[in-house]
Amino acid sequence: MKTTTKGLVSLEESHYNLFWREIDEQNRLNAGVLIPKETYFKDFLGDIPVGLIGTNERFEHGQIVTDIEKSLEDKDFFAFKDYPLIASISGESSLAPYHPFVDKWTWGFLTVRKIYHDFINRNEDKLSKFSNSKFKELVDFVNELPDRLHKSIPGNHFLFLGKKGAKQVAEHVEHFDKEIALIKRELKSLFS
Repeated sequence: MKTTTKGLVSLEESHYNLFWREIDEQNRLNAGVLIPKETYFKDFLGDIPVGLIGTNERFEHGQIVTDIEKSLEDKDFFAFKDYPLIASISGESSLAPYHPFVDKWTWGFLTVRKIYHDFINRNEDKLSKFSNSKFKELVDFVNELPDRLHKSIPGNHFLFLGKKGAKQVAEHVEHFDKEIALIKRELKSLFS
């Protein structure tokens, strides 16, 4: 990450070539040129505010500073009760290994914490009266949520580019819309 004169950051040295390799991979997956290289470098890339990167750096008093506490506060990472149920769609590419390794479990963590805050904490009286088998059923149900709310498809960070990826993403979004409604009904049933 390189600071620019306008208080922004440039990812040119660290990410642009990787971004292009990912776009090029999406081109190959779709058997055509989705975005020409020249167009991508000329019209799609540029310096960005440091807050969009998702790191512990922030722009404060005219300079970029590292502040872990304020970064967590900005992101409101621990506001589990305010989160929706989250589904994730990840690419399977080795060009963006973070996504196939981490996405299901990162978003799954947030989903399980949301369920814990919305259903477990609020129903402790009911929960204490559960039989061992009903409690195990609830635990198993919650532990399966990261699998139920995650799909992976061919592609990388830009998996939504091109007809193939966009179609799969749209299909999964429709599936997740129904799946989340079903999960909410199932949770209510478990606590009734």
